[in-house]
Amino acid sequence: MNYMNLPGTEKKSLSPSTSDYSPKTYTVGEQIFFGIKMFAIGGVVFFLFWLVEKLHLYY
Repeated sequence: MNYMNLPGTEKKSLSPSTSDYSPKTYTVGEQIFFGIKMFAIGGVVFFLFWLVEKLHLYY
């Protein structure tokens, strides 16, 4: 019986794992969705500034 391949007996390597830090390439659909989100966030911020001005919530 081979005891080296039983679950829980794997030895973790002592060397640090390498991570990939290269920039991710986004699809056109992901870029469009990101643009829509940024436009919506800008709209909400603009609306909040407009609301503060309209209701005179500043001192």
